[in-house]
Order: sequence, then structure tokens, then C-alpha cells
Amino acid sequence: MKILCIHFKGGVGKSTTAIHIAGVLAGQPKKVLVVDGDRQVTSYRFFNDGLQPDTMEEKKISLNLSIIPMYPAEPITGHLLSKRLKQIRKIAHNHLVVDTTPDPAVSNQIISEIEADLILIPVKHDDHGGHAQLDPLLKTISRMRAIGLSPKVKILPLGGDRASIERCIDPNLDLNYEISETIPALAEIFGRAVYHDYDYAWNYSGCEDLYRVYCGILREYL
Repeated sequence: MKILCIHFKGGVGKSTTAIHIAGVLAGQPKKVLVVDGDRQVTSYRFFNDGLQPDTMEEKKISLNLSIIPMYPAEPITGHLLSKRLKQIRKIAHNHLVVDTTPDPAVSNQIISEIEADLILIPVKHDDHGGHAQLDPLLKTISRMRAIGLSPKVKILPLGGDRASIERCIDPNLDLNYEISETIPALAEIFGRAVYHDYDYAWNYSGCEDLYRVYCGILREYL
């Protein structure tokens, strides 16, 4: 299965989503490859004890989880990105989780070339810029059907509710998408887990139910 965690705006929870989705998949007896396509390499550092990438090759973290950076330094596009994506796809894996850059041009190329089975779009309840960019992103994904792509699309509310998400989307949008169960807006917990402790948020006292929530996002695939 190939999963993209994507948004046209930074700071919306893409990396946090990729990390926790990979954590759920890594609990299964299949190999997970996490591709970090964000310049901040948050996902890579999470799984690498806070350390920046020191290689462009796959790095094994556990028996069934590996990480790899998408770029050598700055994001690449066009032919160079296509070449890099081909290299990554050749690495043996059962599940591919891609944490993408918010750059629309790069994201569009990744969407078209990865041919994802599932696209996850996190949206923070208090991020007005993230809400504003949601509809353009969904329309971009909808246009991908012209080249034969029709991934499952799930919008993940980080706080807020379904109604607040639906108000941001063109009611005439021709795209089949799903709005998942709301993920609690635990900014302090997620921030400490992802950027300081390098641990999953569901391992904190009182947050154990988060594991169920993230499993629910992948319910059709587990």
C-alpha cells in the first residue's frame, strides 16, 4: 500500500500524521518504508533519534521499518525527482508512507508518480490558511483522474468537526473523499512526542485512545 500525507501548506500536521500512520503499520508483520520529502525532515529525525540524514540510502530502524530522505538537501523537481522516486520505489517494501513537501509543484509530481492508494490530508481546526488550501488541493487530486489515478482520499480533522471541514470545500467538487474521526487537538502532547521525545503520542498517559483513532484511519487496510 502506498500512502501520501499531503497538504499545500506547511505546519498542518503532515509529518505528525506520517509518523503515527507508519507507527500503526509497523505493528503489522510487513515492511514499512517511510519517505521524508519535507525540508525539515521531521519524520526522518523522529525515527533516527533526532539526527539529520547522513545518507541518501535506506536506513533500517527496526526489523520491519526503514526510513529514507527524498532529497539530498533542497527539494528537487522534474527529471531529478522522477529519477529519485524510481530509486525509492525499487526498495523492497509492503507499505510506503510519504511525508511530502507543501510545495504544490513538487507535491503534484509526487501524487502523479507515486500512484498512491491512499491520500491523507490533515487539517488543523484553527489553521485558517490550511482550511483555505484544502479545496485547491482536493481539486488537484480530482484532476489526476485524467491520467488514470483515483486514490482513496481521507481528510483528517485535527480538532474541530466535520461541518467545519465541509464549509471549506466546494459542494460541486467531483471527488469521492471521506472525513475521518476527529483527532484530538493535543498540540502540546504531539509537539513533545514528535519533536522532543521521539515517541508516539498514544504512549502518553491519557492519550492511549489515539492508537485506536489512527488504526481507524487505516481500517480497510489492516
